[in-house]
Amino acid sequence: MKSKVVVYGPLYGKWYAILVNDGVAAESTPFESYEATLDFASRRYPALEQERQPYARGRDDDHRASPAEETAQV
Repeated sequence: MKSKVVVYGPLYGKWYAILVNDGVAAESTPFESYEATLDFASRRYPALEQERQPYARGRDDDHRASPAEETAQV
């Protein structure tokens, strides 16, 4: 089974850490900030790949990650 953690947001002021197993969302946890979401994902799923998915593609995002952060190995 291929698993990864997707950091998604902001959506209605929340960021989400989503555990994805074989392309299907298995678990989602909401957070108030991008940093809190990354911290949770790093602690809860330390061996999994992390991927950032911005909610609104093409719009400016104050929390936009650098290309190196978009797909980071934890």
